[in-house]
Amino acid sequence: MSKIIGIDLGSSTALMYLSQSGKIVKEPSVVAIDEVSGKILAAGSDAEILCGRIPGAAKIIYPFRAGMGVENKYFSFFIAYMLKKAEIKGPFHPNLIFCMSADISEEDENRIYDIVRRHGIKDVMVIDKIIAASVGCGIAVDRDDYNIIIDIGGSQSEIALICKGRCELSNKIKIGGDTLDAAIAGYIAEKHGLRINFSEAERIKIELGGVWKRDSVLKSEVIGTNISDGLPNTAEISSKEIFTAIAPHVKQFAIAVRSFLKQIPEDRKSDVVINGLMLTGGGSLLYGLPKLLEEVTSLSVTVAKDPIASAAIGFERLSEIL
Repeated sequence: MSKIIGIDLGSSTALMYLSQSGKIVKEPSVVAIDEVSGKILAAGSDAEILCGRIPGAAKIIYPFRAGMGVENKYFSFFIAYMLKKAEIKGPFHPNLIFCMSADISEEDENRIYDIVRRHGIKDVMVIDKIIAASVGCGIAVDRDDYNIIIDIGGSQSEIALICKGRCELSNKIKIGGDTLDAAIAGYIAEKHGLRINFSEAERIKIELGGVWKRDSVLKSEVIGTNISDGLPNTAEISSKEIFTAIAPHVKQFAIAVRSFLKQIPEDRKSDVVINGLMLTGGGSLLYGLPKLLEEVTSLSVTVAKDPIASAAIGFERLSEIL
């Protein structure tokens, strides 16, 4: 079997599957830049270590949160970093599977080929991320029934009708984990006069976020900077407040899911009723989201066993048939 590397470059986390070892490598989708010159200093965990070791020496940025940006300098630097992590050895270079959104332009696809080939990899395949994720969720490519998968990513989400490893119908939803992080940061700035960074907003979302009633109200301390005087400060935040902050966006998300289901052809709907909805992506871990979608759609909802790594797991299964 050929050596295969599969890369899923998410807006917050990058995952890489290595067929030779069977390992899945996880790296933060960040780069460190010099604040004065803008020069890229490091990527991934190396960037986080650099910024932690020498505070103020560099700035962490998330270059893919506004979209993939294949043409930007960060993309090429990050790909080089991931391929170095793959520790390619021997005379035979591996095949590379790169998953992207199905609506990637031909121009951007060609850019990916050019960037990767500069690093000595000649055999490159770009596949639809939602297909890789569906395979990782256990929806085999030879299944002839119809399945709905919802991939809730960082910058956006995607819902698709899948059959035989092909996307029959899909729709982008411009709401993802980053949307909720921004809403939380905005709420805390408005209600508590505290400016917090994306990492802190994400931590609070994971710790307190939810869209279904809990048995008790959760509370946590958030750390930030006073908007009024720029001094560091803290505030106590409750799960009720986080619900208030994210509820409008979650409502839009649920409406978008219902709207997509109405578009499904009648002769496909019986399979959808039987199979229900499959959730994947980091956003699927939001407390109560499966229950909310069950309520809204009247369909059963399942969360993938490892929703963050679904596409990488899909690479592993696809490598067996490629």
